[in-house]
Amino acid sequence: AVVSTQSTGGAEIVAISTRLAQKDVILSSYQDDLSQLRDCEVNADNAETDATLLRKQLASLQEETGTLRKTINHLKGELDQQQRLNTALVQRNAAKNAVVSSEPSLHHHCPDPRTESQIDVLKKQHQEEIRRKNYDIKKLKEELAA
Repeated sequence: AVVSTQSTGGAEIVAISTRLAQKDVILSSYQDDLSQLRDCEVNADNAETDATLLRKQLASLQEETGTLRKTINHLKGELDQQQRLNTALVQRNAAKNAVVSSEPSLHHHCPDPRTESQIDVLKKQHQEEIRRKNYDIKKLKEELAA
């Protein structure tokens, strides 16, 4: 009778040892899963931080693009105004020359007080101003395209 209790007790110890080993395996698996979960949470936080930074950069770039578009439109308006003014001056001078040539020469006409070199300087300054504005418009268009 003593032998049978020992074999039953030994079987229980083996069964308990087996269950304990299985629980250790499950606990180890849970710990691995928990570690992976923590890593995923850190990665998600990092991704959220990156996304926030990218949203801020996007908003900044959109604001800059809007400002550049306004500047381009303003410069285009100025250029159009300069071109209209130049056209009007050319037409006025052409009309003035036509009237002067059709009138009899009864009046004494004083020469332009500006010398020809002064007139050339003014023309060059005007052309340089137009060239600079065209360059600014070109650069702004390139920046918008980029």
